[in-house]
This record gives sequence, structure tokens and C-alpha cells, in this order.
Amino acid sequence: MPRKYRLQEIEEDGKVVEVGVLDGEAVPIGRDGDFGIKLPSDAVSTDHGVFLPFGDHWLYKDLDSTNGSWLNEKKIADGDPVLIRPGDVLQLADRVLKVIAEDPTSRESTPRSLLVMARGEPVQEYLIPHSGRAMAIGGSKSDLKLDVDIYELPSLVIEGRGDSIVAYSVSKDLEVKLNGKKLDRSMNVVDRDEVIVEHYRVVINDPPAVVAVEAAPAESTLPRRQEILTQNTRTVVNLPFGRKSSGMTFGDWEEEGSSRSRGFDVHPGMRQAIQSEEPEMLDAVENRILRYLAVGLFVSCVALIVVWLVYK
Repeated sequence: MPRKYRLQEIEEDGKVVEVGVLDGEAVPIGRDGDFGIKLPSDAVSTDHGVFLPFGDHWLYKDLDSTNGSWLNEKKIADGDPVLIRPGDVLQLADRVLKVIAEDPTSRESTPRSLLVMARGEPVQEYLIPHSGRAMAIGGSKSDLKLDVDIYELPSLVIEGRGDSIVAYSVSKDLEVKLNGKKLDRSMNVVDRDEVIVEHYRVVINDPPAVVAVEAAPAESTLPRRQEILTQNTRTVVNLPFGRKSSGMTFGDWEEEGSSRSRGFDVHPGMRQAIQSEEPEMLDAVENRILRYLAVGLFVSCVALIVVWLVYK
């Protein structure tokens, strides 16, 4: 049974409003309909996407929508379910949603696993042991068979090696891709990496051992985007929402876009939600660097004094 999540919409002025709940069964989302979550916007498709329960997890699947979907600023391919967790930010056309845990005070430990999809549908979850094989695709002793499985050796093996997770191909007859690039040697994989072989897509689920997510109030104002960018000392050109930009398109728009797409740029609320915790993280890193520099300077001074006294 998947955990219960709430979806809150982040509006352009920074306000947050709850729009729906994920609890147990599949939940469609779109512009209208008799059930599911409704986002009243002309840019949102009638059947824009659907949230799917998968074991303890929730997946989001874009249903070939006109203006697309993004997860944490990354374009979601049509028909490929993606793993969502508390703290994630989804953009559906011009609407931005944040995923919130039902019980923000709970501290949950999730075992690492492999989430296997086949032709756009969730198939099986395999737990990853501390040491040893988690799953193999293809070959005579595989966990999952290929359409034309004529090879003795597996095309893909994923196993646990202590704290690491390793993926490799034994049979070289079929191409295996890791995050869109050919997997031609044994490689470490990390949380949310994707490995594809034939019609299978394997998503690595290796979240932090402890997850604690703070829920945003029903009515609140997130830090303004410009204030966040100033604190982070970044230089970003502010683009008017809903316009195609040149060289700064969101979610690989130039590669993924089509003639029917309206060319939406990133919604201001998307980056507000993602970047809202960055200033504190940057301050902590800067303080640590300053401490290291101070210690290094002190040690250097002591060394110079010792050398001067020895050779005086």
C-alpha cells in the first residue's frame, strides 16, 4: 500500500493551495473530468496525466499531453512513469504542484530497490541486497525475459556491493543504456538513475535512509524567485512566463518540443520551490570552507615560525 501524499499547487504569486490527495488508487489529473484532480487551465490537457500506486511508491505518467509535464525541471517522456516523492515539484503545462507527505512529522526508512517498467506500465519491484544480485534481464537464468531471449548470458545485471549499486551487461548482443548513454562497462548507479534494455526501463530507488519532509501551510507565501537568486549570487535572466526563450528553454524544450507545444518556460513557482532550501545549504558550505581556511592559515604560520627558529 503506497504512502498517502497531498498535492499542493504553487501559484505565480507564491501562494500554495491544496488540490488533491494520493491515497491507495490511481488518480487521474487534467483540465476536467468526472473524477480525479482538476486543474482548470486551457494549457492543461483534458487527460493530462495519471498518478499510479506501485508497491509503497507513487508514479506519475504523462498521457501524451499537449504541453507536457516536468519533474524537478526535467521533461517527462510521454508514457514513461516516473517515481515521485515528498518534496518533488511537478509542472503540468502552466501549473506547478508540490508533493507533500500526509504526515510531515513521520520519519520513514525505505529499503533500496529497483522499479521495473515495461512498455509504460509498472511490472515488478526488486529489493537490492547489501551484497549480491538484485535482478537480471535476459539469459537462461534471468528474472525477466526479453521478447527474443535467445542468449545464454544476461543482457543486464544489477547488484548490491555494500553501499554501492552496480549495473553491467554480460551479453553484448543488445544495447543497454544508462540515462540515455550506452552502458559498455560496469558502472555505479545512484538514486533515480534509469537503465533501459529492450522494452524494460529500470529506475533505481535508493532514497536517504531517513526522510523527513515539512509540509507547506495551506496558505503561505514562498520566497520570491528574485530574492532567492540574489542570495545564491546567481545571474539569471528573468523570462516572462509562457514565452519561448532562446537558449534558456526549460526541460530540454528545443529537443523535446513539437509543433503542437506552446513552448512553456519554467513556471516561477517551480524554481521557487526547488531553490527555497538552497541559501541555507550554501551558507553552511561557506562557513565550513572559512573554518578550513582559518585552520590552514594557522598551521602554516606555526610551521613558518618553527622553520625560522630551527635555521636561525
